[in-house]
Amino acid sequence: MVVALAVSMLCLGLGNGAVFQIVPQRFGRSIGAVTGLIGALGGIGGFVLPMLLGGLRGATGSFGYGFAILALLAGVAAVAIRVLTSARGRWAEIVVPVCVVALFAAPARAEPIAPPPPYALGWSLRPVQPVNVVRSDTSIGLFDDGGMAGSTVASTFLASYKLTPTLAPLFRIAVVRHDPAMGASASAISNPLLGVIWSPPAVAPPLKVGVFGGLALPFGSGGGNTPDAGALGSIRAAAVARSSMDNAMFAANDLTPIAGVDVAYVARGLTIQAEVTLFELIRVRGASAQPDAFKTNVTTGLHAGYFLLPQLSASGELRYQRYLSTPSFVELDPTGASRDAWSAAIGLRAHVALGGTRWLRPGLSYARGLDEPAAHRRYQSIQIDVPFVF
Repeated sequence: MVVALAVSMLCLGLGNGAVFQIVPQRFGRSIGAVTGLIGALGGIGGFVLPMLLGGLRGATGSFGYGFAILALLAGVAAVAIRVLTSARGRWAEIVVPVCVVALFAAPARAEPIAPPPPYALGWSLRPVQPVNVVRSDTSIGLFDDGGMAGSTVASTFLASYKLTPTLAPLFRIAVVRHDPAMGASASAISNPLLGVIWSPPAVAPPLKVGVFGGLALPFGSGGGNTPDAGALGSIRAAAVARSSMDNAMFAANDLTPIAGVDVAYVARGLTIQAEVTLFELIRVRGASAQPDAFKTNVTTGLHAGYFLLPQLSASGELRYQRYLSTPSFVELDPTGASRDAWSAAIGLRAHVALGGTRWLRPGLSYARGLDEPAAHRRYQSIQIDVPFVF
C-alpha cells in the first residue's frame, strides 16, 4: 500500500509539471491568462479537498467515501479531456509523463479570438441554456449574531458538459464553513445535486428557454436521527448565505426532485431572464430529528444584465423563495417570516477570451436580505463566481 501510494504521488507530481510544460505549446497566445487559471484552480483544490475529505470523514466515519468521489471525478475529467482533444491531432514530441500522456492530444495552433458572449450570466439563477462549464461559486454571508459579527462561507462547485447542443447533464456540490459569533465553528458538506438542462430547439433568438430537472441526494452533513449540532448549524446557515435559492442542497434528510424553467431575452448586449423552480423535499432519514415528511418549496428570480464593454457586464438580480406547504418551523413561527424570503444582488462580471470557445467569466456581486429575519440581522453576502466555459 505504501509503495502504491508513493508511486501515485510521484505520477501526480510529474503530471503537475507537465501541465505547465503544455501551456506554451497549447495556448501560445494566452500564456499568462492560462497560467493564472491553472494556479487559481490549484489553489481552489488545495482549499476544497481537505475540507471535502474532512467533512465526509466526520459525516461517515471513513475517508473512503472522499477518495471514491475524488477517483470518480478524476475519471470523468480524464474521459472529458480525451474526448475533447482526440479529434484535434497529436503532439507526441512534447515530453509528457507516461501517467498522463494518453489524456492529452492537441497541436499548437493559432486560434481566432471568439466574439464577446452576448449572454449576461446570472448570480443565483441557472444558465438559460446547456453549456460546457466548470464553475466555482462562493458566497460569504456576513450577519449580526447577538450584537456580534458572524459569517458563513458556502462554496459550490459545478461541472456540466453538453452531450448534444441542446442537452447537458450537471453535477453540483457545496462545502460550508460556519463561524457564529458565539459558539464553535463547524464545517459541512451539502447534498450532491445531479441534474440536466434541456433547451427546446424550436425556440429562436432573441428568446432563449432552458428546462431543468434534477435530484438532490440526502448524503450531506447534518442529517440522521442524531445529527452533529455543528454540521446541522452549518447546513442551515449555508441555505441563508445562498439567498435560500439552493435549499435542496442543504436539506440533509431529504431526497428532493426538482423541476424548473428559465426564459431569457438576449439581444444587443442586454439580458433579461426570469426563472421559476419547484422543489418537493421528501424525508428519507432522520425521522426523529425532523418532523416533516414532505415539504414543497418554490424559488423565483429575475435577472437583468448589460454589457458595458465587450469584456465587462453589469447586472442586478431579485430573488424570492416561499414554502407552499406549511412545515413545522413555519407553523411555530408567529411572525410568519420563516415562510418566505426576498433578496437582491448587484454585481460586475469580466469576460476573458482564452481562444476558441474558451472563456473565463469571473464575477463579484453584493447581495442583501430584504425582509425579516435577514433584514433584522443585517444579513449581507459577497459572491465570488468563477466560471470557466469551454
